[in-house]
Amino acid sequence: MKFQISRKRFSGIISAWIVLTVALLCTGAKAELIHAGGNVTLIAGSQYYPVSQASDGNPAATWVTDAPCGGSADYFNCASAPIPILLIDLGSDVVMDAIAFWNYASTNANNVTEFSLRFATDADGPDNIGTSIGYNPVFTTDVPGNETQQDFALETIIVARYVEFTATDNMYGGALPGGDRAGFGDIQFNVVNPDKAWNPYPGHEAKDIGRNITLQWNAMVDPNTSEPVLSLLEHVLYFSNGDPADANVAELARIPAGDPIAAQAEYGPLSLEFGKTYYWRVDEITDSNTITGDLWSFQTVPAEPLITQMPQDLLVFEGETASFEVSAINPYSSDSDGLMYQWYKVNPGGDLPMGEDSPVYSIASVNKEEHEGQYYCVVTIVDPDVNTTSTSITVTLVTKQLIGHWPFDGNLNDEVGGNDGVFTGVGDPSFETGIVGEGQAVVFPAGGSPVTVPTAAHIYAAWTLSWWENSDPDAGGVGTWETMIGCGAGPDGWEIFEFGRLDGRRYAFGFNIGGSYQYTPDDDRYPRDHWHYHVVSFDPTTNTASWYIDGLKYTDNTGVNFTVFDEDFYIGNVRGGSQPYTGWIDDLKLYNYPLDPFEIAEAYTAEIDTILCVSPIAGDVTGPEGIPDCTVNMLDFVLFASQWLDHGYLPDRP
Repeated sequence: MKFQISRKRFSGIISAWIVLTVALLCTGAKAELIHAGGNVTLIAGSQYYPVSQASDGNPAATWVTDAPCGGSADYFNCASAPIPILLIDLGSDVVMDAIAFWNYASTNANNVTEFSLRFATDADGPDNIGTSIGYNPVFTTDVPGNETQQDFALETIIVARYVEFTATDNMYGGALPGGDRAGFGDIQFNVVNPDKAWNPYPGHEAKDIGRNITLQWNAMVDPNTSEPVLSLLEHVLYFSNGDPADANVAELARIPAGDPIAAQAEYGPLSLEFGKTYYWRVDEITDSNTITGDLWSFQTVPAEPLITQMPQDLLVFEGETASFEVSAINPYSSDSDGLMYQWYKVNPGGDLPMGEDSPVYSIASVNKEEHEGQYYCVVTIVDPDVNTTSTSITVTLVTKQLIGHWPFDGNLNDEVGGNDGVFTGVGDPSFETGIVGEGQAVVFPAGGSPVTVPTAAHIYAAWTLSWWENSDPDAGGVGTWETMIGCGAGPDGWEIFEFGRLDGRRYAFGFNIGGSYQYTPDDDRYPRDHWHYHVVSFDPTTNTASWYIDGLKYTDNTGVNFTVFDEDFYIGNVRGGSQPYTGWIDDLKLYNYPLDPFEIAEAYTAEIDTILCVSPIAGDVTGPEGIPDCTVNMLDFVLFASQWLDHGYLPDRP
């Protein structure tokens, strides 16, 4: 957040027809919008600033999300569906007063029926959407399809380079099919030569504005010249009293237009109050007319400390140092002077004060029993005449640990978390010699039912599952899915996370909540009747699930929209029993954090006598067997030297 915002002033009106750069963002709670076939009628030669899907060069394409809910489901009521957000880069600051919208199709419930907009100037940059321009309108569309243009007027003229378009609902629930996606045809923006005062600073509905400011705006423009109107005499500034319930404004000042007429005008500085909403308007007086301006508003910074950086959840090993940190600004000094900090740990009998007066609270050596829990910070202005406080968000400290371990040594017991497996189906599994240590493995017969593991073991957003498996060579086959591990269930009953053999030879792994299904090649590089080590780790900070086979990373599955499991694990089959796995599974482990590649390689080499190259080294081009061997030595130098004079010049250089 900012107290005082500098803005690059827009000095001219650009053509309405320019090739645009359109950027798609997909992080955290954002859904990626992709292109699908469809017809979009563009208004050639109109005043609308075109988006027209310039990023893929196809003006007839529509925008549509993927279908994270699967099948016939309401995209916006699906827990796994992120909000679809499109960030549009117009290339430079553009003066606009309306948006034109075309929907997805006249025959599909995927139509976006509600969307919101936020803006940022070129000076703000794409990472500061809504900072200097607080205006955040919400519009509701009609059902008609992409051949119909729908216009929505903005409440005020907006000058922005970046526009964030957020779809917030579709028309699922009606008679039309679809609804598991969110789509629209096209959007464009109406570019104008403003016929009234425009480009205010502070921007319309801006927040956290400093108390001492100078109001600024641009003079009305002659549509024929794109320059200030020559007959402009003066600007009349109207201003409110700071009561958010009273939008009435009274005349505050008259500012001459200047000679020559200035493109920009200002008034100030003004000394305002903390935490107030101020309304203002500028009327333009010409030699023949008065042009009433838009009503703008902004909010001044509140009187309490403004926390600009919140603490973050922490996940650390026992014995490591954990540090929480906040940053705050004293509105009276516009910096961090005069602030006091008190950290607390949440406690049922009364929250416990922790640490000293500091924006940082550190625990030198974390102990699970003593330190795990929730923490927050209270920031106070020291001045006794003010004595206002602000409280940070509450965050959690968790120690990295193994939270579930099913060694399958003659039973289905969880030796760490007490979440024992349960078998209630047909074809009871048996136990035979496994691969880990001197213990056993669980053996699933052909057509058997799954082992169920209760949900209490997996309540964390970050996690790793690891296990060993040995597939029965006489099972499987083309078109057959054998599920080793199915975790949870999606809104339509599908497994949230699913791993197994497909078509007999290849492995398959995927989520039904974003991401995509991943497969190994349809060959014998991972043969049946051999033990293989599998690890799936999920990192919620990147929404990425990483898949490791036999100690080395095989691939990443990105865009996974996972929060926490809300159903049980199913081992050896899916919940409904339609995809039985035949073979051995040993030493299933569950961690509450994503293991790193070295931890995974160490677990594999503890059972298999081999050497793994976890991190390929630059310069390693060969080894004793003619392939890179994770070592840079004389073999690599000899190969390098043998090619020392090789070149590709034609004709040959002297």
